Amino acid sequence: MSQFTTTLADPTDQFVASRLPLWLKQASQGQINKLRDCYAAHRASHGKLAKVLHALASPQTFALQAFTGLLSAEAAKLGFDRLEWLEVRRRFTVSSGISLPEDEISYARSPALLRMMQNFPGNEPFYEGSGLVAKGESRLLLGDANDLARRCREADAGKQYQALLSKTVTAEVRKALAEHKRTGFSLALELAALKGDIGGVQQAAVRELANHDPAQQSTKAYAGTLKVLDCDAFDSLLIQLRGSEGEDTGVVLYMPADVKHPLRFFTGMAKLNEGLAADFLAPAMHRRTGELVQLSERTAFVKKLDKRLRDSEPDLELDGQTVAGDVFAVLADAHVKRLRADADMLLVSTAEAERTAAKDRLLRWKGIGMGALGIAGLFVPGLGELLLAQLAVQVTEQTYDGVSDWAQGHQHEAAEHLLGVAEIVAVTAATAAGARGGRARFLAQCLCR
Repeated sequence: MSQFTTTLADPTDQFVASRLPLWLKQASQGQINKLRDCYAAHRASHGKLAKVLHALASPQTFALQAFTGLLSAEAAKLGFDRLEWLEVRRRFTVSSGISLPEDEISYARSPALLRMMQNFPGNEPFYEGSGLVAKGESRLLLGDANDLARRCREADAGKQYQALLSKTVTAEVRKALAEHKRTGFSLALELAALKGDIGGVQQAAVRELANHDPAQQSTKAYAGTLKVLDCDAFDSLLIQLRGSEGEDTGVVLYMPADVKHPLRFFTGMAKLNEGLAADFLAPAMHRRTGELVQLSERTAFVKKLDKRLRDSEPDLELDGQTVAGDVFAVLADAHVKRLRADADMLLVSTAEAERTAAKDRLLRWKGIGMGALGIAGLFVPGLGELLLAQLAVQVTEQTYDGVSDWAQGHQHEAAEHLLGVAEIVAVTAATAAGARGGRARFLAQCLCR
């Protein structure tokens, strides 16, 4: 343990100081305070965004409200968690010769809420025996399936939800969302600099993107949105760096989905492709790759990515689309566009149900991995959560075992405590005597769990 950490009188602070990540141990007081300022700004922007979006229900919550009134008393008492949609299917086959057609009957079950969220086209009637049932049973709880399908079409919850989005996502919300993305980018940049993922010259150039300042550095940064395998990568930026003569001096990748390295520098596109391919092969990152693209593209994207990753030299078809104006406003607009697209797939309007076959929509959901318990998790991005929790985990996961399972409020406290101890280590124990108590009490409670 270093001389500074041995001077920490509180055992809890000593424990934390002994387990600080090396990059944080080596940070100066000024660097830690800069990181703390960025973290505080990001938290504040998150709070403002959450305040203006508190009334926005998720598609599944909205569907529960819209469809509960369509249930019988018995079905409503059971609740959607204990209901299934039972569909009777019949296939007629004609054998050779003069024999009569054979009628083959089969049954398909799906979660009731999921099936109703997918809506029903008006030209595909159900056979007798189809409809809402209790899980594992066959007795209908709500009369005729075709009548329920008609009432779902008339309710048109999908259209209602899109109207709610239009009402909720105002110019004020878009502005708050853009600011939240800006503060998240600034926080990721400071973390990257401390961890050695980007050098000082590159950091100075990239910082100007978030500060609204015209380029004063010899190295200039040009930000653009990122495409991977011809699909827009959510919330990601490809930043081209150029020298005073316009020469290529490397690229910076900003990808919040990569919790460990959300922002880092590469000497060129070939190195970026190589590094990103290696990351996608890692199990933890591979599980999150689907979240880079909107739901309608997810199945095809993951299949194509997996195929490319089996190549000896995977080509991810990386491409940057240069942005004119405020890049964070562009990210906010893309966020809202994707939110609408994902919501339209999760909670289908009657007009969309008439355009596409129900079987095709359900197969698409199955390919994504949608199930009765997967609806909430696939509503990505969650406007009330965004990047803050991920970065809080990144700062704290090396120090506190199990921190990723904590509630978001505790993540904030843990990150603030860690940064406070790091500052103590960066200066002397004497400068921290007055600030030790509150942080130590919080972590002591956590360690006693």
